[in-house]
Amino acid sequence: MPVETSFEYDEFRNTLYVKLVGNMSSIEDAEGIYRAVKTKQGEIGKKCWFISDVTDMTSKSAPAIHYSKLSSVLYGSRLATITIAKSLIQKTGMKLVGTFRREIIHLVSSREEAIEKIEKLKQDIK
Repeated sequence: MPVETSFEYDEFRNTLYVKLVGNMSSIEDAEGIYRAVKTKQGEIGKKCWFISDVTDMTSKSAPAIHYSKLSSVLYGSRLATITIAKSLIQKTGMKLVGTFRREIIHLVSSREEAIEKIEKLKQDIK
């Protein structure tokens, strides 16, 4: 099953929630996800808090690495990236992505935790 990408933008919180479901098994899958995320971020037109939910997604290593390289250019249009990951493999993979891209990816276990993390980050900025 290819990856289904769904978006929810909360204008009040300026938060973009992205849910990825399925198996990213090819370079084409990675490029499709990248285009969808880039388009959605462009539609918002300003920096926002980015929540990526990968709990229902799997990936082969080559497409994951390709997506990581492509999506690194999107980091500058985000206030922060918060990733919802539950499995050890997902968490380890996301830590490697953050290291590879030299960016901080905040890992949490639920959407509620992601919102709490954003509120904490907002306080830290002040």
